[in-house]
Amino acid sequence: MARIKHVNQETHQILDEYGRTRFFHGTNVVMKEAPWYRPFEWTPGVSSFGERDVQNMQDLGLNIVRLGHSWAGAEPIRGEYNQTFLDIMKKQTKLAEEHGIYVLVDVHQDVLAKQLCGHGVPDWFVKKDWVTGFRRFPFPQKLKPFTTDRDGFPSPQSQCNTIDWSLSYLSVAVGNAFGRLYNNFDGLGDAFAAYWKKLASEYVDTTNVVGYNLLNEPWAGDTYADPTLLVPGVADRKALEGLWNRASKKIRMVDNDTLIWFEGTTFDVLSGFNNVPLGDGSKTVHSFHYYNPPQLGPLKDTLYNRHKDNVRLKTAGVLTELTFWMGDDKQMTGLVEAMSATDANMVSWI
Repeated sequence: MARIKHVNQETHQILDEYGRTRFFHGTNVVMKEAPWYRPFEWTPGVSSFGERDVQNMQDLGLNIVRLGHSWAGAEPIRGEYNQTFLDIMKKQTKLAEEHGIYVLVDVHQDVLAKQLCGHGVPDWFVKKDWVTGFRRFPFPQKLKPFTTDRDGFPSPQSQCNTIDWSLSYLSVAVGNAFGRLYNNFDGLGDAFAAYWKKLASEYVDTTNVVGYNLLNEPWAGDTYADPTLLVPGVADRKALEGLWNRASKKIRMVDNDTLIWFEGTTFDVLSGFNNVPLGDGSKTVHSFHYYNPPQLGPLKDTLYNRHKDNVRLKTAGVLTELTFWMGDDKQMTGLVEAMSATDANMVSWI
């Protein structure tokens, strides 16, 4: 397989090592609970990622998978990496390579932590006393805080089923936790960057890795401490940009070539970043999503805005998640329209 190492800053397209423009069509594979990886064995009705799955992808003409590499699974004890987990992820990555499929290494999160009815960071990340009193999670989605065990995890866990997870980003506790990550409280930003250095050291010589997706759907930060972060674009430069640079510097200590994929907040209209991570758009890709809401118009509007971002930031952009699911006729029609829009705009999708 040809290695992917460069972005043409004039055409805003991804190039392989032979200078050819490459387009990617694929899917996401993420396990959002322990053991944090999909089983290799194919079983009807069970989400897996093994030989049969990659063969099916190849047969369908797909050529990329955005593969979740959970920080929670990789560093269960602070400063100690679970090499067994990382070896399993590497095995799945190499399995994809054997079938001509590229892999985007993705550190995935949704609502950040188990203490917040989400996933992503290790259990040691969020501390129970960060938010106290009535403002504890999930305030203000609910006025009465969830009961928790001694470690701060909701107990019973079934409480998490009583709230809308997507609205949990507006809770005081979730914003507080993201703010601490961005502000490097207790070295948490450094720990995140160190994890990326570890991942990069694992994959620096892996032919089918197209890039490192720094963090899935990062929230704006502590919007209660700084409400301006809720203005589209503001959080990109005030909160996210520093962490992306911190992680990218660690990656470049061990890997100078692999493209760094970065995301803005999910509710951006136009990106607010001052620059791409480390300032080199030829070595980065803007990873973006389309969901309606928070996007208000059709996909073609988002693609137009992301192209404007590409021109300003001198980089490429790839649609790495989108809202349509296989189901009824309306959903399938929407999916066809989305694929037509991406093709018309020469945008890869995952």
